[in-house]
Amino acid sequence: MERRQRLRQAMDARGVDGVVASSPDNVVYSAAFTVPSHLSNRFRRTLCLTPRDGRPALVVVNVEESLARAQAGDIDLLTYNEFTEDPMALLAGLVAERGLAGGRLAVELDHLPAADYLRLTAALPRAELVPAGDLFFEARRIKTPGEVAAIRDLAALASRAHGEAFARVRPGMTERDLARLLADACPGTDYCRPIVGAGPRSAHPNAAPTDRPIAPGDVIRVDLIAGRAWCHCDVARTAVVGPPTAEQVRIWSVLVDAHRRVQERLRPGVRTA
Repeated sequence: MERRQRLRQAMDARGVDGVVASSPDNVVYSAAFTVPSHLSNRFRRTLCLTPRDGRPALVVVNVEESLARAQAGDIDLLTYNEFTEDPMALLAGLVAERGLAGGRLAVELDHLPAADYLRLTAALPRAELVPAGDLFFEARRIKTPGEVAAIRDLAALASRAHGEAFARVRPGMTERDLARLLADACPGTDYCRPIVGAGPRSAHPNAAPTDRPIAPGDVIRVDLIAGRAWCHCDVARTAVVGPPTAEQVRIWSVLVDAHRRVQERLRPGVRTA
């Protein structure tokens, strides 16, 4: 799996014996599996240990075991009872079992709760725990061919959804109505989150849709966030209900020109700041 190869290359470059993912996005990157309750329940831990040598292992709460065994693929699986067992103790035992108890272990110190970190260091007194943030950033910075294809497909889908929804929107419809049109135009995605702001609310970067009616002359800002195959896209579009004013056209033209200038300068090796 190319993602694991990238992680191991990043480990080699940093002299790390293993890396532990705890955040939802890095667990998905490491395990190619998303745990349904990982985002919604902050008291449950989902952890993925990827050693520099050997098979990775996933630590999940036991209520997620059946789905993990069915979908997680080529990975070892360990489960715990969230009411009677400590996932940090399970992780420490796994680290010791893999011969890494005295090794250098990269951990998501910018995500793992402090209480968990303290229990993990107490259980692994000989291990050197180092931050994993830069390691994951380096591994994930350049996308695999499969990730590029998935992101391209998602972006095309989102762009089509914008066009279909805007073609159907009418004065009197609400922001929620437009959000439903957008979601209906995104079949086959694992999730789809439309952000809709109309009129004065179009100035908000992340406006959740409301029951506010859409009126003639409103500027509508829509941001469509969709995911599939553990990849994501975020495509935003702006429209006007009815003919735009001269000022709206002027502002739009400035923004389009800014985008064009940036795109013309995007080349490998060019610094962004």
